[in-house]
Amino acid sequence: MYRNEEEVGKAIAARRSKIIPATKVLDSHLRYDQVLRAADESLRRLSVDCINLYQIHWPNHSIPIADTMRAMEELVDAGKVRYVGV
Repeated sequence: MYRNEEEVGKAIAARRSKIIPATKVLDSHLRYDQVLRAADESLRRLSVDCINLYQIHWPNHSIPIADTMRAMEELVDAGKVRYVGV
């Protein structure tokens, strides 16, 4: 949407120990596989190993929240995300 993750990743590179990366998954990417793929892409663009706060940007009522949350839980279990925001 805003396409600023790469710029943010570059800006925080020298200050990683003092920065808490947070980002979001768009409402158009809330299906299980889309959430996983979007998180991996965000990790790459931000150049981080873990997103401290991964947020659902906006609900999508055509996608079951259970699917989205299952993916979020998997990301937390894998250590790719620390906290989920809704």
